[in-house]
Amino acid sequence: MYWMDETLKTVIKLVIFLLLLDVIGVAVFYVSAQSVDDSFQGSTDVGIVFHTENKSLLNRRMAKSVGMVLSGDINHLKTVGGMRPLQGRIGAVDMAIKATMLGVPNSLVSADRTSNDTVTSLKGAASSIEDMKAQSVTYISECMHLVRVKSLKNRVDWKGIEHSYSCVETGGYHAIWLQAHYEAIAWIVSFLPETLHRRVVAKVRP
Repeated sequence: MYWMDETLKTVIKLVIFLLLLDVIGVAVFYVSAQSVDDSFQGSTDVGIVFHTENKSLLNRRMAKSVGMVLSGDINHLKTVGGMRPLQGRIGAVDMAIKATMLGVPNSLVSADRTSNDTVTSLKGAASSIEDMKAQSVTYISECMHLVRVKSLKNRVDWKGIEHSYSCVETGGYHAIWLQAHYEAIAWIVSFLPETLHRRVVAKVRP
């Protein structure tokens, strides 16, 4: 029937428009996020590298952070995130072990055992960094994640510590598309009331 054909055409046009809008949005987010990288400013006391369940991204983060330690760009590596109590593992600990296997001396790497998302990772890192008397930190992750980190870090009292950001390559367009949408969802979740936020995180990362 004619009206059904017209409705189908309208739906197709709407879907194409939304897909195009989505592609443009992802591209704008990715390109604009690159400006967060300011690690060229010099060496820092502590490098904070975040855990992720994405093995490809995790390997890139580890390679970048270990390289920064070995080259003297950061003096101490702090691995954060990945606490999975029901699974009996702590991702940050696994990362610290891998860092030593890649050549980082035990004395130059430590793991936060209490964090399971970006918010708790920042809180755990801030607490341990204060004990270390550090004056500067560099966050190590993908640029789109670091945009969220840069916003969320203001929830923590860093007591005058200087901050910088070092981007890790995300990958191809598919990886960029996935992370852009993940970051959008994670950003929304981060603004939930703390109790509800913790419930959501516990459900997603048991």
